[in-house]
Amino acid sequence: MRPKPFPLMLTRLFPTILIALTTGASLAAAGCGGNKQAAAGAAPGSAAVPVSVEVVAPKPVDRTTDYIATLKSRRSSEIRPQVEGIITKIFVRSGDRVSAGTPLVQIDPAKQQATLSSDEASRAAQEAELIDREPRAGAHGTVAFIHPRTLNGVLWELLERSER
Repeated sequence: MRPKPFPLMLTRLFPTILIALTTGASLAAAGCGGNKQAAAGAAPGSAAVPVSVEVVAPKPVDRTTDYIATLKSRRSSEIRPQVEGIITKIFVRSGDRVSAGTPLVQIDPAKQQATLSSDEASRAAQEAELIDREPRAGAHGTVAFIHPRTLNGVLWELLERSER
């Protein structure tokens, strides 16, 4: 039986592998051999470098680190008031989960109360003006309405006609 030949890929890579191994071995031998002249005697005028030796001992290490960052939530909502006013009390804190209808803040009711009172006074004045403008039945059963401003104008016109 005949031996199987090497695969084609191995025959092409073999020279590259052989060169890499030879280069690695020669570099390792050169590094380990060192410079014998420098080891035997130092150059004149060079001083020894002082070193310190310490014993390694286990001790606790802080596992905290400070970072400056900005955090944004995945889900957020924009909240806007329905009325103007000064917030007097806050019922929730940032990050609390709330459901629909839960009060979040209390707004000072003084401004809304003043606006309501002003609106009620304006409404009452408009109703009084409407009552003044309603036609009324006269003594003869006829309905007549003359606004006071119009009445002054009619009287002036009558006076001017009578003077002519």
